[in-house]
Amino acid sequence: STAPGPTATTTAPTTTTSSTTPATTTTAVAVTTTTFPQGWTEAELLSQLIMVGASYADPAASTQVVGDGAGGLVFFSQPPAGSGPTITSAIAALERAASVPLLTATDEEGGDIARLSNLVGPLPWPRQMATQWSTAAVTEHLTSIGSEMKALGMNMDLAPVLDTASSS
Repeated sequence: STAPGPTATTTAPTTTTSSTTPATTTTAVAVTTTTFPQGWTEAELLSQLIMVGASYADPAASTQVVGDGAGGLVFFSQPPAGSGPTITSAIAALERAASVPLLTATDEEGGDIARLSNLVGPLPWPRQMATQWSTAAVTEHLTSIGSEMKALGMNMDLAPVLDTASSS
Protein backbone atom coordinates (compact mmCIF):
# COMPACT_ATOMS: atom_id res chain seq x y z
CA SER A 1 0.00 0.00 0.00
CA THR A 2 1.27 3.42 -0.89
CA ALA A 3 0.87 6.39 1.44
CA PRO A 4 -0.82 9.52 0.09
CA GLY A 5 1.53 11.85 -1.70
CA PRO A 6 2.31 15.50 -1.11
CA THR A 7 -0.43 18.03 -0.47
CA ALA A 8 -0.95 21.48 -1.92
CA THR A 9 -2.92 24.31 -0.32
CA THR A 10 -4.42 27.30 -2.11
CA THR A 11 -6.10 30.25 -0.43
CA ALA A 12 -8.64 32.64 -1.91
CA PRO A 13 -8.21 36.35 -1.08
CA THR A 14 -10.52 38.17 1.35
CA THR A 15 -12.57 41.01 -0.08
CA THR A 16 -15.19 43.34 1.36
CA THR A 17 -17.70 45.25 -0.74
CA SER A 18 -19.85 48.11 0.46
CA SER A 19 -22.81 50.05 -0.94
CA THR A 20 -26.21 51.18 0.31
CA THR A 21 -26.90 47.57 1.22
CA PRO A 22 -25.16 45.89 4.15
CA ALA A 23 -21.53 45.01 3.59
CA THR A 24 -20.70 41.59 2.13
CA THR A 25 -17.55 39.86 3.23
CA THR A 26 -15.89 37.00 1.40
CA THR A 27 -13.61 35.02 3.66
CA ALA A 28 -10.57 33.12 2.48
CA VAL A 29 -11.06 29.38 2.22
CA ALA A 30 -8.11 27.04 2.28
CA VAL A 31 -8.49 24.11 -0.09
CA THR A 32 -6.15 21.18 0.40
CA THR A 33 -5.71 18.62 -2.33
CA THR A 34 -3.94 15.33 -1.93
CA THR A 35 -2.34 13.18 -4.56
CA PHE A 36 -3.70 9.70 -3.95
CA PRO A 37 -1.77 6.45 -4.42
CA GLN A 38 -1.38 5.24 -7.97
CA GLY A 39 -3.92 7.69 -9.34
CA TRP A 40 -6.75 6.61 -7.02
CA THR A 41 -9.54 9.08 -6.41
CA GLU A 42 -10.80 9.97 -2.96
CA ALA A 43 -13.98 7.96 -3.69
CA GLU A 44 -11.90 4.86 -4.50
CA LEU A 45 -9.92 5.19 -1.29
CA LEU A 46 -13.08 5.61 0.79
CA SER A 47 -14.78 2.67 -0.93
CA GLN A 48 -11.93 0.47 0.25
CA LEU A 49 -13.34 0.95 3.77
CA ILE A 50 -16.72 -0.56 2.93
CA MET A 51 -17.24 -4.29 3.43
CA VAL A 52 -20.61 -5.88 2.75
CA GLY A 53 -22.03 -9.29 3.53
CA ALA A 54 -21.81 -12.04 0.93
CA SER A 55 -22.91 -15.64 0.67
CA TYR A 56 -20.98 -18.71 -0.39
CA ALA A 57 -24.25 -20.03 -1.79
CA ASP A 58 -24.38 -17.20 -4.35
CA PRO A 59 -21.15 -15.18 -4.55
CA ALA A 60 -22.18 -13.77 -7.95
CA ALA A 61 -24.96 -11.84 -6.18
CA SER A 62 -22.20 -9.50 -4.95
CA THR A 63 -20.93 -8.62 -8.44
CA GLN A 64 -22.87 -5.35 -8.65
CA VAL A 65 -21.80 -4.07 -5.23
CA VAL A 66 -18.08 -4.70 -5.87
CA GLY A 67 -18.41 -3.20 -9.34
CA ASP A 68 -19.94 -0.12 -7.71
CA GLY A 69 -16.90 0.22 -5.47
CA ALA A 70 -17.31 -1.73 -2.24
CA GLY A 71 -13.84 -2.60 -1.05
CA GLY A 72 -14.62 -5.93 0.51
CA LEU A 73 -16.94 -8.83 1.09
CA VAL A 74 -17.51 -10.73 4.32
CA PHE A 75 -18.69 -14.30 3.80
CA PHE A 76 -20.67 -15.46 6.86
CA SER A 77 -22.42 -18.59 5.66
CA GLN A 78 -20.84 -22.05 5.55
CA PRO A 79 -20.23 -23.59 2.13
CA PRO A 80 -20.96 -27.27 1.50
CA ALA A 81 -18.15 -29.80 1.41
CA GLY A 82 -16.57 -30.11 -2.03
CA SER A 83 -17.49 -26.58 -3.13
CA GLY A 84 -13.92 -25.23 -2.95
CA PRO A 85 -13.27 -25.02 -6.71
CA THR A 86 -16.60 -23.27 -7.28
CA ILE A 87 -15.85 -20.73 -4.52
CA THR A 88 -12.33 -20.11 -5.84
CA SER A 89 -13.69 -19.45 -9.31
CA ALA A 90 -16.48 -17.20 -8.02
CA ILE A 91 -14.12 -15.11 -5.89
CA ALA A 92 -11.74 -14.72 -8.84
CA ALA A 93 -14.69 -13.46 -10.93
CA LEU A 94 -15.62 -10.98 -8.18
CA GLU A 95 -12.04 -9.72 -8.05
CA ARG A 96 -12.14 -9.12 -11.82
CA ALA A 97 -15.46 -7.24 -11.48
CA ALA A 98 -14.28 -5.10 -8.55
CA SER A 99 -13.49 -1.46 -9.19
CA VAL A 100 -10.89 -1.44 -6.38
CA PRO A 101 -8.67 -4.23 -5.00
CA LEU A 102 -11.06 -6.51 -3.15
CA LEU A 103 -10.77 -7.74 0.42
CA THR A 104 -12.44 -11.13 0.85
CA ALA A 105 -13.00 -12.11 4.45
CA THR A 106 -14.58 -14.77 6.58
CA ASP A 107 -14.72 -15.60 10.25
CA GLU A 108 -12.56 -18.66 10.94
CA GLU A 109 -11.84 -18.56 14.69
CA GLY A 110 -12.14 -22.18 15.69
CA GLY A 111 -14.67 -24.09 17.73
CA ASP A 112 -18.22 -23.25 16.66
CA ILE A 113 -17.01 -20.21 14.70
CA ALA A 114 -15.63 -22.08 11.72
CA ARG A 115 -17.21 -20.98 8.45
CA LEU A 116 -14.86 -23.03 6.28
CA SER A 117 -14.51 -26.23 8.29
CA ASN A 118 -16.22 -28.19 5.49
CA LEU A 119 -13.40 -27.14 3.16
CA VAL A 120 -10.29 -26.56 5.27
CA GLY A 121 -10.93 -28.95 8.15
CA PRO A 122 -11.99 -28.45 11.74
CA LEU A 123 -10.29 -26.07 14.09
CA PRO A 124 -10.69 -26.45 17.86
CA TRP A 125 -11.50 -23.56 20.16
CA PRO A 126 -8.39 -21.45 20.85
CA ARG A 127 -8.42 -22.48 24.53
CA GLN A 128 -8.35 -26.12 23.48
CA MET A 129 -5.42 -25.48 21.17
CA ALA A 130 -3.57 -23.69 23.98
CA THR A 131 -4.04 -26.53 26.45
CA GLN A 132 -3.77 -29.54 24.14
CA TRP A 133 -1.26 -28.56 21.46
CA SER A 134 2.32 -27.34 21.52
CA THR A 135 3.11 -23.89 20.15
CA ALA A 136 4.68 -25.55 17.11
CA ALA A 137 1.54 -27.64 16.49
CA VAL A 138 -0.71 -24.56 16.73
CA THR A 139 1.54 -22.66 14.34
CA GLU A 140 1.67 -25.54 11.88
CA HIS A 141 -2.09 -26.13 11.92
CA LEU A 142 -3.03 -22.46 11.62
CA THR A 143 -0.50 -21.93 8.83
CA SER A 144 -2.10 -24.81 6.95
CA ILE A 145 -5.62 -23.41 7.50
CA GLY A 146 -4.45 -19.96 6.37
CA SER A 147 -2.87 -21.39 3.22
CA GLU A 148 -6.06 -23.25 2.37
CA MET A 149 -8.13 -20.11 2.94
CA LYS A 150 -5.80 -18.16 0.67
CA ALA A 151 -6.13 -20.85 -2.02
CA LEU A 152 -9.91 -20.37 -1.88
CA GLY A 153 -9.46 -16.64 -2.49
CA MET A 154 -9.77 -15.37 1.07
CA ASN A 155 -7.30 -12.64 1.97
CA MET A 156 -8.62 -11.71 5.42
CA ASP A 157 -9.65 -13.77 8.45
CA LEU A 158 -11.77 -11.96 11.01
CA ALA A 159 -10.50 -14.19 13.80
CA PRO A 160 -9.32 -12.43 16.95
CA VAL A 161 -5.66 -11.67 17.39
CA LEU A 162 -5.96 -11.86 21.16
CA ASP A 163 -8.75 -13.09 23.39
CA THR A 164 -8.82 -12.26 27.05
CA ALA A 165 -10.70 -14.34 29.55
CA SER A 166 -11.30 -14.40 33.25
CA SER A 167 -10.00 -17.31 35.30
CA SER A 168 -13.54 -18.39 36.25
